[in-house]
Amino acid sequence: MTWWTAALAALLLVAPVSATQRPDFSGNWVLESGERPAFGTTLTATQDDRSLTLELTSLHLFDSRPAQERADEHPVLRYAFDGRSVVTEHVVPQRSGRSPTSTGQALEGSETRATWSADHLVVVTHSRHRVWSPESPDNWTLRRTTRHGLSLRADGALVVRTVTIEDPSPWRPAPQASPREIVSVYRRSN
Repeated sequence: MTWWTAALAALLLVAPVSATQRPDFSGNWVLESGERPAFGTTLTATQDDRSLTLELTSLHLFDSRPAQERADEHPVLRYAFDGRSVVTEHVVPQRSGRSPTSTGQALEGSETRATWSADHLVVVTHSRHRVWSPESPDNWTLRRTTRHGLSLRADGALVVRTVTIEDPSPWRPAPQASPREIVSVYRRSN
């Protein structure tokens, strides 16, 4: 056996091991920087070989609802690593209890897939939102696609790179800006 045959055999034995080494996002995280945090200002992550679960323990900074409406909300997001879809459906009432002078939206349903790309977890969500506005007597459905890329930096920070594309609004005639990447950085708090 020549030296290059031995080297090739060694690489073939090592390659599957290095391909399966993935970052562990488990822990409690606090937002360090980001203009629109991907997962709120604090979150708890639990990870095993098959999935990642994120409990959003604080809401987004840009949530404009009154605090009493959001006090008990701790959304839980689950991402399966095998690439299968996770589908959720929600019952949304027709404008009931909504102010006729305000604009708002509520999630109707979503489909999410997650998969590894080297040491990055890529999560893509296609969602439908019921939207209402004082400019229109009818609700309409907004479709949004969001891509999150999660990775750990060398210093241990969780970096989430997010791009969102959504339907144009019938109430805003001006064209919306092209999608841009928004970066959120979290630090472990435990």
